[in-house]
Amino acid sequence: MLWISPCKGQPLIKYASDVAKDRKLKVCLVLSRRVSVWYDTEGREYARTEATPELPCEPFMRIGGRKVQFDFESGMGLRPIDGPDS
Repeated sequence: MLWISPCKGQPLIKYASDVAKDRKLKVCLVLSRRVSVWYDTEGREYARTEATPELPCEPFMRIGGRKVQFDFESGMGLRPIDGPDS
């Protein structure tokens, strides 16, 4: 999974799609703090998500069945978000 953020306009939408297709990765393009666009490994958009108070739109990945987020501020690298340490 590759995250591209922040962006503005159509050129980056095409860029995100091209990156997904060329690298055969799922890509999440973060348009704003509220809206993200998801691309499959063929570069096709398959979802648009909008954050709500109940469903935050924050990038995460699963490692060993646990959700983690990148944490660059504390220097930890990854921060668990669904376990007892979150």
